[in-house]
Amino acid sequence: MTERRIAAILYADVVGFSHLMEADEDATRERLLAYRKVFAELAEAYGGRVVDMTGDSILSEFPCVQYCVECAVAFQIKIGEKNTDILSRQRMNFRVGINVGDIIGNGINIYGDAVNIAARIQELASPGGICVSHIVRDLAEEKVSVGFKFKREQKVKNKTHPVRIYSILLNTSGPLSKDKVKVSPALSLSLKPTLAVQPFDYIGDNKSHRFLTEGLAEDIITDISRFRTIAVIAKTTSFAYREMAASPKRYLNELGAQYLLGGSLRSIGDQVCITVQLVECDSESQIWADRYIITPDETYAVGSGVVSRIVSMLETHLVQDRLVTTHNAPAKVYKAYDFWLRGNKLLESWNRNADEEAIRFFKQAIKLYPEFPRPYAGLASVYSSRTILGPGNPNDVQDRQEAFRYARKGLELDPADTRNHLNIAWIYMLGRDFENGRKHFDVAGDLNPIDTDILISRAQGEAYLGEPEVGLRLAQKAIRLNPTHPDYYLGYLAMVQFMAGQYKKCIATVGQLAGIPPETRAFLAAAYALAGKTEAARKAADAFTSEIRSIWIGPAGADASDYLRWLYQIAPIKQKEDVKRLFAGLEQAGLPRLSGI
Repeated sequence: MTERRIAAILYADVVGFSHLMEADEDATRERLLAYRKVFAELAEAYGGRVVDMTGDSILSEFPCVQYCVECAVAFQIKIGEKNTDILSRQRMNFRVGINVGDIIGNGINIYGDAVNIAARIQELASPGGICVSHIVRDLAEEKVSVGFKFKREQKVKNKTHPVRIYSILLNTSGPLSKDKVKVSPALSLSLKPTLAVQPFDYIGDNKSHRFLTEGLAEDIITDISRFRTIAVIAKTTSFAYREMAASPKRYLNELGAQYLLGGSLRSIGDQVCITVQLVECDSESQIWADRYIITPDETYAVGSGVVSRIVSMLETHLVQDRLVTTHNAPAKVYKAYDFWLRGNKLLESWNRNADEEAIRFFKQAIKLYPEFPRPYAGLASVYSSRTILGPGNPNDVQDRQEAFRYARKGLELDPADTRNHLNIAWIYMLGRDFENGRKHFDVAGDLNPIDTDILISRAQGEAYLGEPEVGLRLAQKAIRLNPTHPDYYLGYLAMVQFMAGQYKKCIATVGQLAGIPPETRAFLAAAYALAGKTEAARKAADAFTSEIRSIWIGPAGADASDYLRWLYQIAPIKQKEDVKRLFAGLEQAGLPRLSGI
């Protein structure tokens, strides 16, 4: 299937290849293969794809102009180093041309004017040099620390106006060395989104509120630091730049902060209106803003309420924006981070196909950057949930063992990674090791008490452990802190409400879901039955068995009893009376009695 897309195109060709072959065919062929390997490794490291290496030319595409240019520079450096010990008449040099534009691809080859222009530009480069189109220069100039010099205007086929060609300023009179190319400050940034927080402006005459401006920013820095996905600039540094009235770009260039959080406090009678805004430093564009009203009773308890809400939403928006805009880390780290983000996004779909695709992304991330703990958490989550998403899974024990292995590896890399503690908690719970499950739930909660994904997961865990009232408080907090939460938050809340005996509330909460997972349907059927709504209970029970039958991956001939055993397996309820209450409700809904529980 063909598709159109925008890409950066790199075209390279050997200088004087025919003469080299005439002089020593075997040595030239061997050297060409070695230099092709150098390029292929660099292209992969910089996120590119080698399209073709026919003859003595190389064609590749990159999703990012910056990395295409940097790959070309790195390639010419490597070739220059390798040529050092070779007689000048035997040296193999390349010319490189780079263009960006619309291409047509079929998964293997690429076509279009953008490709043809890159090939034409290559012909204008000096041996060992790089030429680029004016579009490449305009897009890359602010992101790479190499110079560009206007070379000439070049007429090209199918273009009304000539293309302005620039050469990259490299010393090609001798072997290139790495110290001739400075690394852009942006490349030294962490793979995490990096945030600076300014003291908030104060607007008003109430002196008792003025002290809140720095205190609010300081509390946000403290709480957002709990998230392992975000790096935060220290308070003293951020506050000093605020005094200098620094622009967002200065925060980026001098501190490495990709995002800047600021805002204002305004007195409205005895109340305070807090406005916050999150700015992406490179583009200086606002990506999120919100407003909060604090009542008099809350004024002196900022950290317990509004700060938590701000930080929870802030983390969500930072990670979502990073999914689209990440491009400033070293190539392998950037690509690994990008793979993790994409895999993590797929986990929200909560279906087997998406999970299998997520596995591929997580494993690619680990291959590129084995020291990055978050993909291990992603893999642990996928493997531990396989039996939930695949009723009858014949590999349940092996999958849980695999999940435990990945989570443990993640904790070896980062003992404070909350997601891996959460994964281990659920692995223990599914194995009915409730003591260790609670231990890791508590560790995850202590490490980050305001991560809403952790809050809602702990809520379900507490309910299963026999503490539904604690579960209700955690679930309500998660939903309050993250008003744009995914649907599964409500599914978890409904199950917690059932465990608390709030059957009518459970029914009402399930009614808000756009799609109902089969395990939630089972709790709904039991809730209807225990609330005295027999007909609705039977309908929900029928829907439960019908859906499980459609996704069953276990042995053929399974019946409703097998489906109930699956439910018992994936709902690790500690207290026997709670187990009996759930399955008694399902029996009243028309499902068979499950023996041995």
